[in-house]
Amino acid sequence: MIKNTFIIMTCNKGQSILFRNFVCNARAKNLDLSRIVMFATDEYTMKLSKELNINVYYDAALFGDMPEQSAKQYGDRTFSKMMMAKVYCVHLVMSLGYNILYQDVDIIWNTNPLSYLITTSSPDELTSDTKENKQPKWDMMFQDDGSRQSRFAPYSPNSGFYFVRNTQITKYFFNILLRRIDMIFVSKSHQAVLNDLLTEFSSWKGLKIKIFHNGYNNLFMGGSEYHNNIGLMKDIYITGKESKPYIHHMSWTENKDNKKLFFEQLGEWYTVEDTSHNTTTDTTTNTTTTNSIGNNGNGNGYCLLQPNITCHYRDKPSIIPCTNNPPIVKNGVSFW
Repeated sequence: MIKNTFIIMTCNKGQSILFRNFVCNARAKNLDLSRIVMFATDEYTMKLSKELNINVYYDAALFGDMPEQSAKQYGDRTFSKMMMAKVYCVHLVMSLGYNILYQDVDIIWNTNPLSYLITTSSPDELTSDTKENKQPKWDMMFQDDGSRQSRFAPYSPNSGFYFVRNTQITKYFFNILLRRIDMIFVSKSHQAVLNDLLTEFSSWKGLKIKIFHNGYNNLFMGGSEYHNNIGLMKDIYITGKESKPYIHHMSWTENKDNKKLFFEQLGEWYTVEDTSHNTTTDTTTNTTTTNSIGNNGNGNGYCLLQPNITCHYRDKPSIIPCTNNPPIVKNGVSFW
């Protein structure tokens, strides 16, 4: 089944540093990236993907008017346009008959999630009521967003990490979602429109949907846990009582700048600002930066041998004590 499955991502120049970090982070952990296809929305990201040796698709006619800059905040015009790009790329691959794992670029892997998701969605894992028909347990599987706003009820799916098994129903689902692009642009939320369609298809077409639970024993962690579940974060990064999740999605975070800072505190930042990065170590500021390695066709000129671990805020999770740093939230309590 893995040969019929692709990992789909989309990105513009403004968010490309997060994409670089994802690739460098995964390669530092020797994780397989061969099933990824980046749908670049500009020439810069197309060229970057090639330098990183990542499969890339770019069509100026399809993405030519997409913004190059990053969104300044959730829901702004740039954000909304990029949400539309997320629909285009998934619809295109689904129409070709492939299963897809879609993921945003603000994600790091500890384990390649594809094998687990394929197994969970395969005919080998059957419920008692599907054994006769030999039907898979789930058609679509989503990370739990963590938001309990009414507009995301009842599923609260995160549209930045989800797996879709290619069937006639799921292809029809994305055909309809594509036709609701205007609603995405007006509502400024791909997630809300997607959720409404999930509810409709579940009752109308019998679409089988799984939302991975939030909190402990969750393989697909997001920003909800990072920002709100301090106990879980301590058990993962300090005490070791909880295993690291397969992925960490830095959702629930205002912009790419803060995402970078938070990944640096967690020791998950593996890319350089430029390829002339030099080694520096400053124990007084809890900062460690290691030389990038030369470009060998895998884009390693962008990557660090070891993560850049830097303290920024004492009230956010970190793998080293950041007690001497200011809080990002007024009167925020130290994580350590």
